[in-house]
Amino acid sequence: MLPPDPLDPAGWENFRPENWSMVVAPGAIGEDHSPLALVYSRFKSIHDCTRKVVEDAQLIWTFRRYLPGDEPPWPGANLRFGCLVIDLVDKSGATSTAGTSFGGDLFNGLTREWIPIGENGLGETVEIIDDPSTPQEYSDPGFLGTLPEAPWVIYRDGIHTGIQSSEFTYKPATDVRVVAGGHSMPGVVCPLP
Repeated sequence: MLPPDPLDPAGWENFRPENWSMVVAPGAIGEDHSPLALVYSRFKSIHDCTRKVVEDAQLIWTFRRYLPGDEPPWPGANLRFGCLVIDLVDKSGATSTAGTSFGGDLFNGLTREWIPIGENGLGETVEIIDDPSTPQEYSDPGFLGTLPEAPWVIYRDGIHTGIQSSEFTYKPATDVRVVAGGHSMPGVVCPLP
């Protein structure tokens, strides 16, 4: 909340990011290679307002709670316990020089490419990375996941492959617990049946 008297400097002592319950992570413009966009809206949430721009730039909104012992979200961050940190990050690898795969074929495998943004900030081209190296994470037996710059495995089914038929199912995530409470017992966690 703004102080009752905005002209009184003493009233602004609680108006500091280290006291806020949520913050937007700052980022340096020079480090981000995403295309620029002018976003404007009236009476929309940030998600609804930026949906098309974020999708076009291949970015994703991230929300995380900052708890003691966590890595700071940015160098020198001084946040309160449980602060919600909102950030817009690129997890696609499309505009990073490490590249990612946009296509390929059965005989040559995946083609590693990256998309540099033109000098005008609007134009883009697709450039092929000639001799990609395998990332070090794939040599680590404890690593579980796939890096966007080097997709690891693609399973194809058909008569000319080792997989005759396959079936993939997707089950969307649902609620795993409900936080309930009231005046007598705030913050009680009740698992769903």
